[in-house]
Amino acid sequence: MLLHRRIRHLFPSCNRSSVSLSFERVGLYLWGIDIRNRFPWSIFMRLMGSTVLITGVGPELGLGRALAMAFAAEGANLSLNHYVPMNDGMRALRDEIEAHGVSVIFTQGDISTEKVAREFIARSVETFGSIEVLLNNAYITDQHLVQDITPEVWDRVLAVNLRSVYLTCHFAVPHMIKAGYGRIINMASQIAQKGGLEHSHYAASKAGIIAFTKSIALELGASGITANCIAPGP
Repeated sequence: MLLHRRIRHLFPSCNRSSVSLSFERVGLYLWGIDIRNRFPWSIFMRLMGSTVLITGVGPELGLGRALAMAFAAEGANLSLNHYVPMNDGMRALRDEIEAHGVSVIFTQGDISTEKVAREFIARSVETFGSIEVLLNNAYITDQHLVQDITPEVWDRVLAVNLRSVYLTCHFAVPHMIKAGYGRIINMASQIAQKGGLEHSHYAASKAGIIAFTKSIALELGASGITANCIAPGP
């Protein structure tokens, strides 16, 4: 129910049944199930012509890949950031996305760096002309007790998980303000709210995302831009 309410706020034109289907679609893609022939075509393509930017998309089965496939099924053109160099897995993902009849571009690199984040947003606008949705999904984590987390590991987790969210928003928001419209979706985690054993650095980064997102939602609402978090987890 909470997810239904959150996504209805992100995409007000979607009714409850279509919202449920959207999240079912993401879940099915996570399980590796191609659903293009499982539902009537009329339920797809609700985002035709929109541009969706997603960070942290990889060739392996995971949330980033599932999100990209779900948005492609809705007819959105995609601009995807990935950390790993372009390889056969990424090329296969490109082919699967293009099979939906949409366009996709890739920006490879560390999205926590100013250079890559700036390039990611600039290439997206240059190619598609607008940014309707920015979805920050990039993250890293590992398991360490707090006494074993080195300053370097702490800084790296905070950079990829939190700094990257600030950077992409920093560069994308001016384009959204100019257009008078934008949807920012930041992936947090249940761990941000309840903590996690051997995940204090990860929990801190995700809690930062929640606080950051609440703040920019207050700043940007009057400009026609919404900012929301989704916190996956058990």
